[in-house]
Amino acid sequence: PATSATPGMAKKEAAKPVAERAEKREMAEQTGGPDKGKPESNIKRLETQWEESVSKHDTSFVEARVARDFIGVSSKGKRMDKGALIREYKNDSDSYASARNTGMTVRAYGPDIVVANGVAKEIGKSKAGEPFNRSYVWTDTWILRGDRWQCIASHVMLASGK
Repeated sequence: PATSATPGMAKKEAAKPVAERAEKREMAEQTGGPDKGKPESNIKRLETQWEESVSKHDTSFVEARVARDFIGVSSKGKRMDKGALIREYKNDSDSYASARNTGMTVRAYGPDIVVANGVAKEIGKSKAGEPFNRSYVWTDTWILRGDRWQCIASHVMLASGK
């Protein structure tokens, strides 16, 4: 496919630490298909990878696993499509010490529809250096398209307290 990358962009990519480029490549490989095995185990793995991508500001997971026709509601009550979700990742200026899912429940409704629910716990500092310790309750709906799971809908809400 044609790309609008410039030589300067290629230099910037080459200048990134080798470990960072390897990590992105590994994430792309992990988020690639096909998905094999039980739906529940696939979705647990994917939800874990998704939360890890938040802390790294890495859009490759969203690009690979969020459906083109995705609809969602952010923790601020904003309706968003896939493009808005990617922009949210890119504009996030927080720095994360930890981001993980807890209390995950995954239910399959047939061989190709799964609903997952859990709590994302994120600890870190804002751009201004203020510490945060936030919990978000989330629900995601996944569909198996071909041999790959894609998230088609999501709702996130800031939990009261920790």
